[in-house]
Amino acid sequence: MPNYTNDLREALKLTGAMLQAAEKGEWDALQMMDEERRRLVEAWVAHKEASVDRESATAMMNEMISLNQQMQQLAIAAKQQLMDDFKGIRKKRAATDAYSKCP
Repeated sequence: MPNYTNDLREALKLTGAMLQAAEKGEWDALQMMDEERRRLVEAWVAHKEASVDRESATAMMNEMISLNQQMQQLAIAAKQQLMDDFKGIRKKRAATDAYSKCP
């Protein structure tokens, strides 16, 4: 009988890789990894009754939740940085426009 807990274990490893990518600012890589992780988790959910190690599965799910929360914090910080950068660009553009209108 297959060990479907391996799907969950692989999803956890992938979540760790996703966090590392987020820490490096490699946001584009996350989408493909998330799709694969989703496939693995869905495979586990579809066969979770065959999974014999519920304690281990619960621990892995909790770890994935923790890693996801860390990724969310990084995403929030990156979004804020982008917003700040755009504000700075708009201010510089407004100053340049105002200066170019001077006689």
